[in-house]
Amino acid sequence: MNWPMSIVLAPGRRSNYCRSGNHRYLMPSTLSPGWFRPAHRWRSHVLSTGAASNRTVMHRLLQQAGRRGVPRLIEHTACARMASGRIYIDRLRLTSNDVIAGIVSIFAGNCDLIVHHTAPQVGAKIVLIDYFEPESVCRLLQSERVTCAVFVPTLLHRLLAYDRLGQYDFSSLRIVTSFGAILAPEIAAEVEHALGVTVIQGYGASDYGALASTAIDDPQHVRLAGVGRPLTGTELRICNDQGAAVVPGVPGRIFARGPHSVGGFVDDEPATAQAWESGYFALGDFGHMDDDGYLWLAGRIRELIIRGGQNIVPAEVESAILRHPRIAEVAVIGLPDDEMGERVCAAVVTKAGTRLTLEAIQEHLTAAGLARFKHPERLILLDSMPMNPAATKIDKRALCRRAQVAESVSDQGGSARLKHEVAPVLGRNKRKKSMDFIPTTDGPGSSVEQQAIITNKGSEFNVDPVKTDI
Repeated sequence: MNWPMSIVLAPGRRSNYCRSGNHRYLMPSTLSPGWFRPAHRWRSHVLSTGAASNRTVMHRLLQQAGRRGVPRLIEHTACARMASGRIYIDRLRLTSNDVIAGIVSIFAGNCDLIVHHTAPQVGAKIVLIDYFEPESVCRLLQSERVTCAVFVPTLLHRLLAYDRLGQYDFSSLRIVTSFGAILAPEIAAEVEHALGVTVIQGYGASDYGALASTAIDDPQHVRLAGVGRPLTGTELRICNDQGAAVVPGVPGRIFARGPHSVGGFVDDEPATAQAWESGYFALGDFGHMDDDGYLWLAGRIRELIIRGGQNIVPAEVESAILRHPRIAEVAVIGLPDDEMGERVCAAVVTKAGTRLTLEAIQEHLTAAGLARFKHPERLILLDSMPMNPAATKIDKRALCRRAQVAESVSDQGGSARLKHEVAPVLGRNKRKKSMDFIPTTDGPGSSVEQQAIITNKGSEFNVDPVKTDI
C-alpha cells in the first residue's frame, strides 16, 4: 500500500507535503471554514480535467456494510486524513517523545487516524498489538512506556474488568483515546482513575472522516461525556426533521462539511449525491451543540427505538444500565412487536461470577429515575458481545438477528412482559491475527462475494483496499 508521507516545511511555510504513489500535492496547515472541496468533487474534477490520476486524491478504499448487508466501498483521501492528524497533534499535544499504542485494528478509523496520519507527522514511536487480551495489553503499555493508547469503549470495559490491572506500572501513560461508540461517562471516569490518564473522545464516520474531538485542556465533564468541538475548518449544522438549522441546545440530525471529509461511495454516485444533497454531508447521528461550541451526541438515527410512538435513545438506556454494579457490558436494541411496533431488548454481559434477571434491571432503572416506557422488556445474557470485524464497536445488527431467532424459539405467548433469557446466544468469529479480512456468514452475501467486490474495485482504482467493515 502506498501510504501518505508528511514533511513539515521551513518556518513560515507550514504545509503538509503529501505523497501518494508518484503524485504529490500540498495541503495548507491553516484550515478555515470554506477551505474545502468535498473529496468526491475533487475526484470528478480530476477525472474531467485529466489533471492527474485518481491516486492524487484517493489513497485507499474502505469497506462499509451498507444497506441490506451489501458491502459498499468508500474513497479515503490522504489529504483529509493528514489534515485531521494535524489537529490531533495540537489537541493531544503530541511530540516526537510520545509512544503511541494501537490497541485496536490498525484499519479501524480511530487507529488509522492516530497511528497512520498523526504519529508520523511528529515522529512519534508507534507500537501495535496483534489482538486484544488484557494481560498482553498491560504488558505492552508498561514495557514500551506508552504515553498515548488508542482504544474503543468495549475494550476499555474489558480492560477495567481485568483483575490484575492494578499490578502494572502505567506511570508513562498520559492519554487514552476512545472513538467508535459512545463511552459512558461513568466508565470514562473509572478509566481516568484506574490508569491515571486523561480520556480523549472523538467523533467521526467511515463515510465522512474525522469530525470532532475533545482536547487536553477541555473541562473534565466535557471530556467524560462529550465529543468536544468540531475539528478546525469544519462547518457543522444541527437540523430538524424539515432540514432547518436549530439553535444551540436543541437536538437534531448532524450535518457537516470541511477539509476532513474523506470522499464518496465508489460506483454509487446516487448515494454520494444524496449524502451531500444539502451541501453538507448527512451523518447518521443526532445530537446538539451547546453555547460553548461543544458537540454532544445522543445516538444513531438508525438505532432509535420507537415503542408505541415514543422515541427511545439506546445510549441513554445503556448508560443507566451500566451503573448496575453487576453489569460489565450492555447493548440495547429494538425488537419488532405486533402490538407496540418495537420493544426494548437489553443484551448484557455480567461481571465474573454474577447473574442478573430482567426484574433486577427494571428495579435498578426505576430507582435511577428512567422513564418506565424505556425499560427493557427482553433480556439476553451473553458470555461476550459480538463485535464488528474491526473490533471497534458492538455489532448490533448481529444482536438483532440472533435475538429475533431466540425470540421465535423461546416465545411463550407474546405477553407484553414476556421474559427472554438466553445464555449464551451469541458467539464471535475467530479472528485472524493479521486482522485484514474477517469472513462472515451473517446476512446477505458471502465473504467470497464481498472479497471479489473489494478486489475488483481495488484493481480498478489501482489502490490496495482495506478489507474490513467498521
